[in-house]
Amino acid sequence: MALAVLLLVPLLTLGAILLVLRSDTGTAWLLDRVPGLDITAGQGSLLAEWRAEALHWRGYGITLELREPELAWSPSCLLHKQLCFDRLRANHIDLATAPASEAAPASPVRLPAIDIPLALRIADVRLGPFDLNGDRVWDRFELDGGGSGASWRLDRVHVRAGEIAVTASGRVETRNDWPLDLQVAATLPPPSGDAWRWHLDLTGSLDALRLNGHSEGYLDAEVNGQVAPLAPEIPARLRLTSRHFLAVDTLPPTLALNDLALEARGSVARGFRVTGQAALPGTRGPVALALSGRVDSREARDLTLELSSGDTGRATVAGRLAWSEALTAQLQLTLDRFPWFVLVPDMAEPAVDLQHLTAQLDWRDNRYQGQLQARTRGPLGEASVSATVAGDTASVRVSELTLASEAGALSGEGQARFDGPVSWQAALTLNGFNPGYWWPALSARLDGQVHTEGALAQDGPP
Repeated sequence: MALAVLLLVPLLTLGAILLVLRSDTGTAWLLDRVPGLDITAGQGSLLAEWRAEALHWRGYGITLELREPELAWSPSCLLHKQLCFDRLRANHIDLATAPASEAAPASPVRLPAIDIPLALRIADVRLGPFDLNGDRVWDRFELDGGGSGASWRLDRVHVRAGEIAVTASGRVETRNDWPLDLQVAATLPPPSGDAWRWHLDLTGSLDALRLNGHSEGYLDAEVNGQVAPLAPEIPARLRLTSRHFLAVDTLPPTLALNDLALEARGSVARGFRVTGQAALPGTRGPVALALSGRVDSREARDLTLELSSGDTGRATVAGRLAWSEALTAQLQLTLDRFPWFVLVPDMAEPAVDLQHLTAQLDWRDNRYQGQLQARTRGPLGEASVSATVAGDTASVRVSELTLASEAGALSGEGQARFDGPVSWQAALTLNGFNPGYWWPALSARLDGQVHTEGALAQDGPP
């Protein structure tokens, strides 16, 4: 008798709760007794369909607010050992959590084994913008899928954040290291052009993920790699190849990258070692490009970009870029008998050959300064040039300008502005200077002081 009573009490309690939840009034009565929960204009039954204008819950250091939440499920599915969610919606989700007192040290993630005794069917999950502690996580989330035990089917998962949209489908098993097989399509905002789409196959497991796929639109490329997303440092290896890539459609075709190959090895925590090769078309044959450096979330350091054109010469850019707070750069440019004019369409070889150039540039707070030294060779012999430059996006100032050649000398300073009509000012000292060194038709000997200033008119010459 006592055993029967012990079994009957919980059954009667469960039955009473189900009877309460069957009605709108009973559902409202029960929800009103949940600590920290506040419902605005709730209607419907939690055993069928329920919706509200707003839901607000506060507790355990968490504040959750849902706008226009809606839930529909089928209790009859339980008779077939299924849990069926027919609809789950919310127009906006706002979640705020108490700040952590101290960041926990990174440690490997241990995946739980999830093996439920019921089959699960999820349809029509449509969630609007989700803000976590004031930061937007997504603008739209959609899910349709199901499964049973530890095997799950994703018919469609769609996430959109700003101009980035990702859609995935496939299978996942929630046992061991969670094996998976997913097909992912992503749309990114292109730096140039109308579209940029990625198509990826993700295989392996959450412990050791393999990816293969391709990009189309802005960048036509193949990509493959491996990543361990659950390891504390998130180590990864990625390789990208493209037969032809023009970074910005306004660039001349001589700056397109042919046979591009990029490889990155390292980890998210420590940064990646990046190497790359490509060929620029040039007007007199291919120009080889080689790139190397280390890149992380804050900076690119030990950068080296080298251009070489057969045995005729090379150009190198080396230095560091940082962007954690504002863009800063320290770069050094070296040209050694490099035929730079082959990268400019329809440009003939200049009469004056740039034998050697070194330049140092420092960019900070949207301003730059640098120094350059160069040696040239022309029809009238050799010359050397040096100068200091400083400016911003609206102007440039050249000081300590000196030019010494077999055709005379020149020194001085000047500045130019280009935030409106192009204007300039310059003061030069000429000593036996022959402009024919640069423009043979202007051969002459000039001595003395030269002052010049002016501006280009909007609709004509200065």
